Amino acid sequence: MNENKDFSNSYDKIKQRRRELELRLRQDLERIDALRREVEQRLNQEVVQLVAASGHSLRGLNFAARHERAFRLELLCFIFVIPLGLWLGDNMSERAILIGVCALVLITELLNSAIEATVDRISLDHHELSGRAKDLGSAAVWISIVLAIVVWIDKLSQYIG
Repeated sequence: MNENKDFSNSYDKIKQRRRELELRLRQDLERIDALRREVEQRLNQEVVQLVAASGHSLRGLNFAARHERAFRLELLCFIFVIPLGLWLGDNMSERAILIGVCALVLITELLNSAIEATVDRISLDHHELSGRAKDLGSAAVWISIVLAIVVWIDKLSQYIG
């Protein structure tokens, strides 16, 4: 009889433990579901912000293409060198470098234009610091152009020579 009682107590303890574990599992699943919903919501917010930021970026590119003569010229060169870089590059790394140095020219030109617009926004009067800021931006563009020329001359010399 004592054995039956011990068995019954053990069985009751097992059932109780099972209920506790099932409850804990349900709670954990609810927490996981809540976290999933929160992650989805944050991801949706990030996507919306990314789309909005892309709109600002495209507006900036459009403005530069319409109003910045140097950017238009560099953009035309970039459009020309993309297929050439894809054709001349022996592997993906070389292609990325050939196209990337030309993209760097566009990037520095955009930054230079932003510097110039900011300086002009502050004052159209000539000031030594305003001139220095514009000259430094221009120097950055010049360095990126020289870098692109050196990289392309090196690659073209392999085909010409």
